[in-house]
Amino acid sequence: MTRRDKEERINAVLEFGRLQSATAVAKEMPASDKIDDLLAGFDSEPLLSYRDRAKNSEPSKTSLWRLADEYDYHSYRCQERQVLSKDDMMKRHQFSLKMLEMQARNPRFFSNIWFSDECYFELGGSANTKNMYYISQINPEYRFEKPHRQKGEMVWVAVCEQGLIGPYVFEENVNAESYRQIIFDKFINELKRRYRNINQFFFQQDGAPAHYERGIRESLDEVFPRRWIGRQGPINWPARSPDLSPLDFWLWGILEDKVYKSDPETIEELDIAIARECGAITAQMCKAAVRSFEARLIKCRDSAGKQVEE
Repeated sequence: MTRRDKEERINAVLEFGRLQSATAVAKEMPASDKIDDLLAGFDSEPLLSYRDRAKNSEPSKTSLWRLADEYDYHSYRCQERQVLSKDDMMKRHQFSLKMLEMQARNPRFFSNIWFSDECYFELGGSANTKNMYYISQINPEYRFEKPHRQKGEMVWVAVCEQGLIGPYVFEENVNAESYRQIIFDKFINELKRRYRNINQFFFQQDGAPAHYERGIRESLDEVFPRRWIGRQGPINWPARSPDLSPLDFWLWGILEDKVYKSDPETIEELDIAIARECGAITAQMCKAAVRSFEARLIKCRDSAGKQVEE
Protein backbone atom coordinates (compact mmCIF):
# COMPACT_ATOMS: atom_id res chain seq x y z
CA MET A 1 0.00 0.00 0.00
CA THR A 2 1.41 3.41 -0.99
CA ARG A 3 1.61 6.28 1.49
CA ARG A 4 -1.21 8.06 -0.34
CA ASP A 5 -3.41 4.96 -0.20
CA LYS A 6 -2.62 4.60 3.47
CA GLU A 7 -3.45 8.24 4.14
CA GLU A 8 -6.77 7.94 2.30
CA ARG A 9 -7.62 4.82 4.26
CA ILE A 10 -6.71 6.39 7.58
CA ASN A 11 -8.52 9.63 6.78
CA ALA A 12 -11.63 7.53 6.27
CA VAL A 13 -11.11 5.98 9.69
CA LEU A 14 -10.56 9.34 11.35
CA GLU A 15 -13.71 10.77 9.81
CA PHE A 16 -16.10 7.91 10.47
CA GLY A 17 -14.44 5.78 13.15
CA ARG A 18 -14.39 2.68 10.94
CA LEU A 19 -12.70 1.46 7.75
CA GLN A 20 -14.54 2.45 4.59
CA SER A 21 -13.56 2.68 0.96
CA ALA A 22 -11.94 5.95 -0.11
CA THR A 23 -14.56 6.34 -2.83
CA ALA A 24 -17.43 6.27 -0.36
CA VAL A 25 -15.98 9.09 1.73
CA ALA A 26 -14.22 11.18 -0.88
CA LYS A 27 -16.45 14.21 -0.38
CA GLU A 28 -15.87 14.29 3.37
CA MET A 29 -12.16 13.41 3.44
CA PRO A 30 -10.23 15.69 5.84
CA ALA A 31 -6.96 17.26 4.78
CA SER A 32 -4.02 14.88 4.73
CA ASP A 33 -1.99 17.11 7.06
CA LYS A 34 -4.36 16.04 9.83
CA ILE A 35 -2.51 12.74 9.91
CA ASP A 36 0.83 14.47 10.32
CA ASP A 37 -0.55 16.55 13.19
CA LEU A 38 -1.85 13.47 14.99
CA LEU A 39 1.39 11.56 14.49
CA ALA A 40 3.30 14.58 15.77
CA GLY A 41 1.08 14.42 18.84
CA PHE A 42 2.18 10.83 19.47
CA ASP A 43 5.81 11.98 19.38
CA SER A 44 5.38 15.11 21.51
CA GLU A 45 3.09 13.60 24.18
CA PRO A 46 3.83 9.86 24.26
CA LEU A 47 2.30 9.40 27.75
CA LEU A 48 -1.11 10.80 26.77
CA SER A 49 -3.67 8.01 26.51
CA TYR A 50 -5.85 7.42 23.45
CA ARG A 51 -8.89 8.27 25.57
CA ASP A 52 -7.48 11.66 26.58
CA ARG A 53 -6.38 12.37 23.02
CA ALA A 54 -9.91 11.70 21.78
CA LYS A 55 -11.28 14.25 24.26
CA ASN A 56 -9.21 16.99 22.63
CA SER A 57 -9.50 16.01 18.96
CA GLU A 58 -12.11 14.92 16.45
CA PRO A 59 -11.11 11.25 15.91
CA SER A 60 -12.40 8.63 18.31
CA LYS A 61 -10.19 6.56 20.61
CA THR A 62 -10.55 3.56 18.28
CA SER A 63 -9.63 5.68 15.26
CA LEU A 64 -6.49 6.94 16.98
CA TRP A 65 -5.53 3.41 17.92
CA ARG A 66 -5.91 2.31 14.29
CA LEU A 67 -3.87 5.29 13.11
CA ALA A 68 -1.07 4.34 15.50
CA ASP A 69 -1.22 0.75 14.31
CA GLU A 70 -1.00 1.78 10.65
CA TYR A 71 2.17 3.78 11.30
CA ASP A 72 3.80 1.19 13.56
CA TYR A 73 3.32 3.04 16.84
CA HIS A 74 3.05 0.70 19.81
CA SER A 75 2.02 1.10 23.44
CA TYR A 76 4.81 0.17 25.83
CA ARG A 77 3.88 -0.32 29.48
CA CYS A 78 5.61 2.15 31.78
CA GLN A 79 7.55 0.55 34.59
CA GLU A 80 8.49 1.80 38.02
CA ARG A 81 12.17 2.41 38.57
CA GLN A 82 13.37 -0.97 39.81
CA VAL A 83 16.82 -2.36 39.13
CA LEU A 84 17.52 -6.06 39.53
CA SER A 85 20.88 -7.08 40.95
CA LYS A 86 22.63 -10.30 39.95
CA ASP A 87 21.47 -11.81 43.23
CA ASP A 88 17.88 -10.75 42.49
CA MET A 89 18.00 -12.41 39.08
CA MET A 90 19.51 -15.58 40.52
CA LYS A 91 16.72 -15.86 43.11
CA ARG A 92 14.06 -15.12 40.49
CA HIS A 93 15.52 -17.82 38.27
CA GLN A 94 15.57 -20.32 41.14
CA PHE A 95 11.98 -19.41 42.00
CA SER A 96 10.77 -19.93 38.43
CA LEU A 97 12.51 -23.30 38.23
CA LYS A 98 10.99 -24.45 41.54
CA MET A 99 7.48 -23.28 40.69
CA LEU A 100 7.48 -24.84 37.23
CA GLU A 101 8.82 -28.09 38.67
CA MET A 102 6.01 -28.16 41.26
CA GLN A 103 3.45 -27.48 38.53
CA ALA A 104 4.87 -30.35 36.45
CA ARG A 105 4.42 -32.70 39.43
CA ASN A 106 0.94 -31.39 40.23
CA PRO A 107 -0.99 -29.86 37.29
CA ARG A 108 -3.42 -28.25 39.76
CA PHE A 109 -0.69 -26.42 41.69
CA PHE A 110 -1.01 -23.01 40.03
CA SER A 111 -4.81 -23.31 40.08
CA ASN A 112 -4.75 -23.60 43.89
CA ILE A 113 -2.60 -20.56 44.68
CA TRP A 114 -4.27 -17.53 46.24
CA PHE A 115 -2.21 -14.52 45.13
CA SER A 116 -2.57 -11.46 47.39
CA ASP A 117 -1.51 -7.83 47.46
CA GLU A 118 -2.42 -4.31 48.58
CA CYS A 119 -3.01 -1.32 46.35
CA TYR A 120 -3.64 2.34 47.16
CA PHE A 121 -6.60 3.89 45.32
CA GLU A 122 -6.56 7.69 45.24
CA LEU A 123 -9.35 10.22 44.92
CA GLY A 124 -8.87 12.09 41.68
CA GLY A 125 -7.65 9.10 39.71
CA SER A 126 -3.91 9.50 40.17
CA ALA A 127 -1.82 7.79 37.54
CA ASN A 128 -1.21 4.12 38.11
CA THR A 129 2.13 3.06 36.68
CA LYS A 130 0.80 -0.48 36.21
CA ASN A 131 -1.69 0.87 33.70
CA MET A 132 0.33 3.61 31.98
CA TYR A 133 1.69 3.30 28.47
CA TYR A 134 4.25 5.13 26.37
CA ILE A 135 3.24 5.44 22.69
CA SER A 136 6.26 5.14 20.40
CA GLN A 137 7.60 3.39 17.30
CA ILE A 138 10.45 1.92 19.36
CA ASN A 139 10.58 0.63 22.94
CA PRO A 140 11.85 3.58 25.01
CA GLU A 141 12.32 1.46 28.15
CA TYR A 142 10.63 4.31 29.99
CA ARG A 143 10.66 4.24 33.79
CA PHE A 144 7.93 6.25 35.51
CA GLU A 145 8.50 8.17 38.74
CA LYS A 146 5.65 7.71 41.24
CA PRO A 147 3.71 10.90 42.11
CA HIS A 148 3.07 11.94 45.71
CA ARG A 149 0.21 10.05 47.35
CA GLN A 150 -3.18 11.75 47.59
CA LYS A 151 -6.14 10.99 49.88
CA GLY A 152 -7.57 7.55 49.24
CA GLU A 153 -7.89 3.96 50.47
CA MET A 154 -5.45 1.07 50.87
CA VAL A 155 -7.21 -2.05 49.61
CA TRP A 156 -6.29 -5.74 49.91
CA VAL A 157 -7.45 -8.42 47.47
CA ALA A 158 -6.65 -12.09 46.83
CA VAL A 159 -7.21 -13.89 43.53
CA CYS A 160 -7.13 -17.55 42.58
CA GLU A 161 -8.21 -19.41 39.47
CA GLN A 162 -11.60 -19.89 41.16
CA GLY A 163 -12.20 -16.17 41.61
CA LEU A 164 -11.56 -13.20 43.91
CA ILE A 165 -11.82 -12.59 47.66
CA GLY A 166 -12.09 -9.01 48.86
CA PRO A 167 -11.76 -6.13 48.61
CA TYR A 168 -10.83 -5.45 52.22
CA VAL A 169 -9.98 -1.88 53.21
CA PHE A 170 -7.29 -1.11 55.79
CA GLU A 171 -8.83 1.11 58.46
CA GLU A 172 -5.37 2.39 59.41
CA ASN A 173 -1.81 2.20 58.14
CA VAL A 174 -0.59 -1.17 56.93
CA ASN A 175 1.30 -2.77 59.80
CA ALA A 176 1.54 -6.25 61.28
CA GLU A 177 -1.61 -5.79 63.39
CA SER A 178 -3.84 -4.42 60.62
CA TYR A 179 -2.48 -6.97 58.16
CA ARG A 180 -3.24 -9.80 60.61
CA GLN A 181 -6.85 -8.63 60.86
CA ILE A 182 -7.21 -8.67 57.07
CA ILE A 183 -5.62 -12.10 56.58
CA PHE A 184 -6.82 -14.10 59.56
CA ASP A 185 -10.08 -12.38 60.56
CA LYS A 186 -11.40 -11.73 57.06
CA PHE A 187 -9.65 -13.65 54.28
CA ILE A 188 -9.20 -16.99 56.06
CA ASN A 189 -12.75 -16.90 57.41
CA GLU A 190 -14.15 -16.20 53.95
CA LEU A 191 -11.98 -18.93 52.44
CA LYS A 192 -13.30 -21.45 54.96
CA ARG A 193 -16.86 -20.27 54.34
CA ARG A 194 -16.51 -20.95 50.61
CA TYR A 195 -14.60 -24.22 50.88
CA ARG A 196 -15.04 -26.88 53.55
CA ASN A 197 -11.46 -28.04 53.09
CA ILE A 198 -8.73 -25.46 52.40
CA ASN A 199 -5.83 -27.91 52.64
CA GLN A 200 -5.38 -27.91 48.86
CA PHE A 201 -4.72 -24.16 48.73
CA PHE A 202 -1.44 -22.24 48.77
CA PHE A 203 -1.18 -18.60 49.84
CA GLN A 204 1.14 -16.03 48.25
CA GLN A 205 2.27 -12.65 49.57
CA ASP A 206 5.20 -10.40 48.70
CA GLY A 207 7.97 -9.33 51.05
CA ALA A 208 6.46 -6.11 52.45
CA PRO A 209 7.49 -5.41 56.09
CA ALA A 210 4.02 -6.11 57.54
CA HIS A 211 3.94 -9.47 55.75
CA TYR A 212 7.36 -10.43 57.09
CA GLU A 213 6.56 -9.94 60.79
CA ARG A 214 7.45 -13.08 62.72
CA GLY A 215 3.98 -13.59 64.19
CA ILE A 216 2.42 -13.37 60.73
CA ARG A 217 4.78 -16.01 59.36
CA GLU A 218 4.17 -18.32 62.31
CA SER A 219 0.40 -18.03 61.86
CA LEU A 220 0.72 -18.74 58.14
CA ASP A 221 2.72 -21.86 59.04
CA GLU A 222 -0.26 -23.03 61.09
CA VAL A 223 -2.96 -22.31 58.50
CA PHE A 224 -0.92 -23.17 55.40
CA PRO A 225 1.78 -25.59 56.62
CA ARG A 226 4.50 -25.65 53.94
CA ARG A 227 1.92 -24.15 51.59
CA TRP A 228 2.62 -20.44 51.58
CA ILE A 229 4.81 -18.36 49.31
CA GLY A 230 6.53 -15.25 50.62
CA ARG A 231 9.67 -13.73 52.04
CA GLN A 232 11.48 -16.54 53.90
CA GLY A 233 8.44 -18.76 53.52
CA PRO A 234 8.40 -22.46 52.62
CA ILE A 235 8.58 -21.16 49.05
CA ASN A 236 10.56 -17.93 48.95
CA TRP A 237 8.99 -15.12 46.91
CA PRO A 238 11.80 -13.21 45.15
CA ALA A 239 12.23 -9.53 45.95
CA ARG A 240 11.44 -6.87 43.33
CA SER A 241 9.17 -9.17 41.32
CA PRO A 242 5.84 -7.40 40.69
CA ASP A 243 6.09 -8.60 37.09
CA LEU A 244 5.37 -12.12 38.38
CA SER A 245 2.34 -11.21 40.51
CA PRO A 246 -1.08 -11.47 38.77
CA LEU A 247 -2.36 -8.59 40.88
CA ASP A 248 0.48 -6.34 39.77
CA PHE A 249 0.65 -7.27 36.10
CA TRP A 250 -3.12 -7.61 35.65
CA LEU A 251 -5.66 -6.83 38.36
CA TRP A 252 -4.64 -3.44 39.75
CA GLY A 253 -4.32 -1.92 36.30
CA ILE A 254 -7.82 -2.80 35.12
CA LEU A 255 -9.40 -2.02 38.49
CA GLU A 256 -7.89 1.46 38.67
CA ASP A 257 -8.81 2.18 35.08
CA LYS A 258 -12.47 1.32 35.75
CA VAL A 259 -12.68 2.86 39.22
CA TYR A 260 -11.18 6.16 38.10
CA LYS A 261 -13.41 6.25 35.03
CA SER A 262 -16.39 6.70 37.38
CA ASP A 263 -14.58 9.73 38.90
CA PRO A 264 -15.45 9.18 42.60
CA GLU A 265 -15.39 12.41 44.60
CA THR A 266 -15.62 11.04 48.15
CA ILE A 267 -14.10 8.11 50.04
CA GLU A 268 -17.54 6.52 50.21
CA GLU A 269 -17.95 6.74 46.43
CA LEU A 270 -14.42 5.38 46.01
CA ASP A 271 -15.22 2.37 48.23
CA ILE A 272 -18.42 1.68 46.29
CA ALA A 273 -16.59 1.86 42.96
CA ILE A 274 -13.82 -0.48 44.14
CA ALA A 275 -16.34 -3.03 45.45
CA ARG A 276 -18.38 -2.80 42.24
CA GLU A 277 -15.41 -3.39 39.95
CA CYS A 278 -14.04 -6.21 42.09
CA GLY A 279 -17.46 -7.82 41.84
CA ALA A 280 -17.20 -7.66 38.05
CA ILE A 281 -14.05 -9.80 38.01
CA THR A 282 -14.99 -13.27 36.77
CA ALA A 283 -13.42 -16.67 37.41
CA GLN A 284 -12.63 -16.84 33.70
CA MET A 285 -10.58 -13.64 33.96
CA CYS A 286 -8.74 -15.00 37.00
CA LYS A 287 -8.02 -18.24 35.18
CA ALA A 288 -6.48 -16.31 32.28
CA ALA A 289 -4.28 -14.40 34.74
CA VAL A 290 -3.01 -17.65 36.26
CA ARG A 291 -2.12 -18.89 32.78
CA SER A 292 -0.22 -15.66 32.24
CA PHE A 293 1.59 -16.24 35.55
CA GLU A 294 2.86 -19.56 34.22
CA ALA A 295 3.91 -17.97 30.93
CA ARG A 296 5.84 -15.30 32.83
CA LEU A 297 7.61 -17.92 34.92
CA ILE A 298 8.74 -19.61 31.71
CA LYS A 299 10.10 -16.30 30.39
CA CYS A 300 11.82 -15.63 33.71
CA ARG A 301 13.39 -19.09 33.65
CA ASP A 302 14.52 -18.79 30.04
CA SER A 303 16.07 -15.34 30.62
CA ALA A 304 17.95 -16.42 33.77
CA GLY A 305 15.80 -14.22 36.00
CA LYS A 306 15.56 -11.00 34.02
CA GLN A 307 12.47 -8.82 34.32
CA VAL A 308 9.57 -10.03 32.19
CA GLU A 309 8.74 -7.44 29.54
CA GLU A 310 5.19 -6.80 28.32
